[in-house]
Amino acid sequence: MYNTNGLGLELLTENGNKITEFSKDGRTYVEGRKNSVYRIKIRSIVNSRIKAVISVDGLDILTGKRATADSGGYILNAYESIELDGWRISNKQVRKFFFASKKDS
Repeated sequence: MYNTNGLGLELLTENGNKITEFSKDGRTYVEGRKNSVYRIKIRSIVNSRIKAVISVDGLDILTGKRATADSGGYILNAYESIELDGWRISNKQVRKFFFASKKDS
C-alpha cells in the first residue's frame, strides 16, 4: 500500500485483488495492462478525519477537472477505507477506471 499525507492508497483489479506494486527511486509503480479495469482503495491511516482528493492523470475523479488541494474530495473518518470504482458521472453513475496507453490517457 502506498502511503502519503495520512492516506494509504492501493489499486485493485476488478475482482478486488491487489495489483502488485513496484518501487524504484522512491516512487511506486504498478503494471497497468491496456483496457484492464481497476479500482482505487483509499484508507485513512491517521486518528482523525481526513479529506482525500483523488486524481487520475492529474484530473479530479469527481469533476474531471485539474485536481488541486482545494478540489472536492472524500471525507474519511479515522482509519476508515473506501473503494472507488470509477469517474463520477452523476450521484448515481460512475464510469469505470481502466488502463490505457500513455497517448490515450
